[in-house]
Amino acid sequence: MKYIFIVFSLLSLHVYAGNENWSLGAKQAGMGFSGVTISDIWSSSHNQAALARISVPGIAIYHENRFLLNEMSLKAFSFALPTNEAGTFAIDLWHFGYTKYYEMKTGIAYGIMLGKKLSIGAKINYLHTYFAELYGKKSTMVAEIGFLLEAAENFFVGGHIYNISRSKLAVYDDERVPTILKAGIGYRFSEKLFMTTEAEKDLLYKIIFKVGVDYMFLSNLYIRAGATTSPDRMSFGLGYQYRKIRADIAFSYHQVLGISPHVGIIYNLKTETTANKAD
Repeated sequence: MKYIFIVFSLLSLHVYAGNENWSLGAKQAGMGFSGVTISDIWSSSHNQAALARISVPGIAIYHENRFLLNEMSLKAFSFALPTNEAGTFAIDLWHFGYTKYYEMKTGIAYGIMLGKKLSIGAKINYLHTYFAELYGKKSTMVAEIGFLLEAAENFFVGGHIYNISRSKLAVYDDERVPTILKAGIGYRFSEKLFMTTEAEKDLLYKIIFKVGVDYMFLSNLYIRAGATTSPDRMSFGLGYQYRKIRADIAFSYHQVLGISPHVGIIYNLKTETTANKAD
């Protein structure tokens, strides 16, 4: 019965074909899984253009226990290295699933500023999917690109395309990796308050809308909330910055499948100052 529930969960989230662009980062999860205008290490997954606004190197780890099922856990690691003028490089790795079904992705990402307001980015991924005897093993390469523009002071506009290459998992039945388009805006009202809204469209499914808010209500302590549609999910999170370390925790709620906890840690290899702090 447990495995029937797992299969139902996968189907309900449109991942039977595998290798969707999973949302990484507990901060992003707490903000309704928005991320196209947020700049941190997990921009390697959400929008590589935002990597260009990172000023200090760092590493990050993330764990998501989807619907409190170990068989649907997601684990991820990312490393970002900004350079003085040559942009920011990043690598990441994630694993989703269990012995009978799992997905793995390894990617190399890059983002660079074009002037003071506009940045662009791209990423190449190697995807691997295993689905026991029913499916076997499949692997392919996937490309993605994005941009981020500070259209006005503290007002950001971003866009991202996952699987611009329209890569296939298998020739049979023209089975392709999902192609996902995202566009969003973010506005920093003050040093304490940042809000985002996004639209996401898988070519095969209806559009998803997201909204998120990040508010620093005490020194270095953040509270977050967000929501998404299709499926309808609510999320809530907390974050704490202590010197070089940022710890984040979030909980998302699916109206049918229940609660999913999200935990992440980012460790900056250098001290991040107010002047260079990412959104």
